[in-house]
Formats: sequence, C-alpha cells, structure tokens
Amino acid sequence: MVQILPLQPLSRVRAAAARKPHKLKVIGSIPIPVTTQMQLEIKTDAVLNDPLFRQFNKFVNTLRCPLCGSRLDGNVHPREARLYCVNNNAEYICKWLPGENTPASEMLRFWYSQYEYDILITRYGSSTFRTQINRFNLDVLPIYKNSTRKEMFDYSGDRILFFRQRMEEDVFLKKLKLYNVFS
Repeated sequence: MVQILPLQPLSRVRAAAARKPHKLKVIGSIPIPVTTQMQLEIKTDAVLNDPLFRQFNKFVNTLRCPLCGSRLDGNVHPREARLYCVNNNAEYICKWLPGENTPASEMLRFWYSQYEYDILITRYGSSTFRTQINRFNLDVLPIYKNSTRKEMFDYSGDRILFFRQRMEEDVFLKKLKLYNVFS
C-alpha cells in the first residue's frame, strides 16, 4: 500500500533550502563538490610531478612540423598527445603515445591549385604502417568536398617518409605515380 504524504507549502521548502548551504564550487560549467575538487587537485599534482610525464612533455615540446618547421601545439595528456602545427593547424595533425619513437597517426595536407591531398599515416604495429592518400577537388563548395574524394594511394608496410616534406605538385604526382607502380 502506498502512503501519500501531504504537500508542504512552497515557503517551507524555500526556508529549508536556505538553512542548508549548497557546498559546490563551479569549475568551468560543471559544479563539483568541494571534496571532489580537492581530490582532483591532488591527482593533477601527482600527474604533473610524475617523471615519466615530465620526460614525455619535454619530448613533445621538441617536436616540429615536418612541412614548415614550426612548433607543434595541442593537448598533452599522460596517455597521449594530440598535436597540430602552430602555423596552420590543418596542415599537420599527429597523435603521439608516451615512450614511442614514431607517432601513432599523422595527417598531412597539401594544397595545390585545383586539388587538396590528405595523407593519413597510421601505425598498426611496431614497424607496420598504413599510408592513405586521398584527393579532393577544391573547385566545389566546402559542403560538397567529401563527394569529390578519390583514393590515390593505399599502402601497408614500412613507413614512407618522402611525403613528410613540402614539394611542388608535379614532383608530388611523379613520386605518387612511382609508388603506385612499384607497390
């Protein structure tokens, strides 16, 4: 059997709420209780003082964009770093994991007069990489850009490094044709 309690007048509810202070602090847009905030600060300090994280952070700060040589910026977390080129953040994007000598993934973009080439390099094993090159037509509206995608190259195996430098369109197409013939 369900017992129905009579409703209290709204003034009593407001008076009860006024007697109990609300102990929340706002960090960003999410209210966090004070005790949880203290625990978060302790964990953050422990992570920042971790020697492995400091070493990873120093390594990330030495990285440069392979296309223009400018610094890389982005989020550095103890588990991974997602970085982009400071000069043009669409030109080079990469993801690094701590303790690795090569990035887990990279995306490079080349813009020429009519086409944009997206080069995606993803690591699948210790020495196995997948390199994909897609071409997009720049003459269409940006909303229709993906409808013009054409896969120019798809290769799995050793890492291909010649795409990691800026070159003229004719040199780029010759090298791409050479790799398509012999892969």
